[in-house]
Amino acid sequence: MAASYTYQTSSDFINKLEFDYIETYSFQRGAAFDADIHSYRSLADKAKLNALSTYEKTDLSILIEKGMVQHLVCEDGKLHPSREKTHCFNKTDAITEQIINLLKIEAIDVPMWMCTPFYRDAVIFYDNNGVIVAALNICFSCEYMALGNYFQRVDADQKTYRLFRQLFVELGHQIEDR
Repeated sequence: MAASYTYQTSSDFINKLEFDYIETYSFQRGAAFDADIHSYRSLADKAKLNALSTYEKTDLSILIEKGMVQHLVCEDGKLHPSREKTHCFNKTDAITEQIINLLKIEAIDVPMWMCTPFYRDAVIFYDNNGVIVAALNICFSCEYMALGNYFQRVDADQKTYRLFRQLFVELGHQIEDR
């Protein structure tokens, strides 16, 4: 059975969410990550041809384990190995309030680019026990947000992405387009 997509607006998402603090992350960036991606793609292409040596099979397994996935929180619940936590804010902090307000912007002009998102930024919402309540993955290049997997989209207005990007840059968060 094919997976079905779910869509919710960013305001619906944030209005329903109960959390106590957030952490912002940057991931899938840097020279080491780029080298891993290059190796992964090369080995994956050879694997399609059944042309991998025993050593290359091992290398491909290691790269897959290192997190050649698109989301900050991997299927096993672990955080992506390339992650870099940039900030942590309590729910009552001014920055958290700003993020909440950005997500509450009415989604009128929702971007619909014809590219595949490459998530490099995320906000994780936690309860007071340190349990992840939600992980919002953000692709600023495609202006796309998703929750725990590819099939849980969060639609936001273009203004939300522009202001989110601006806020992250002001906080010193590294953002670049791929």
